[in-house]
Amino acid sequence: MDPVSVRPEDALRRHRHDILNDLQLVKAYIQLGKPDRALGAVDKLVNWLQSLSSIHAITPSPLLWTLVQCPAVRWRFDTPISDWSTEEVGELCDLARTVNEAAQDAGLGVIRVVCTGRQDDRKLQIELHMGEELRNLWDNVSTVQRTSIQLSAVWLKDAAREF
Repeated sequence: MDPVSVRPEDALRRHRHDILNDLQLVKAYIQLGKPDRALGAVDKLVNWLQSLSSIHAITPSPLLWTLVQCPAVRWRFDTPISDWSTEEVGELCDLARTVNEAAQDAGLGVIRVVCTGRQDDRKLQIELHMGEELRNLWDNVSTVQRTSIQLSAVWLKDAAREF
């Protein structure tokens, strides 16, 4: 999917749907008398929304609308993104969707994506911070040929605590 073709209203609808799902989960945990699980779900939702708040004002619109549709991914940008090329934005959008879908399909936790800078003023450096249980995901995404971004993995011993 071309990231420019993501319509804001579709992205907002998906974002709203994901938040409502998480809130329904919290409600169910409370009704079942599982307050610790409810707090964990609230913490996960808050963490996701906080990761989006740092990018909303500076992110190119297609990337922003893609990121709000990826609840399994936490974002950190250590490099200015206002000067990214359309190709870089497109590749990061594709990566975000792939990582999010794989994590959700596998019922796994979250993945932190850190945009750390450029290598010799060329490729954008992207780190995927994840637990060992995501080795298969890494094997899939690391083999895709990308022209404008360079991926690396940071393996976490206890990913649940890191996020």
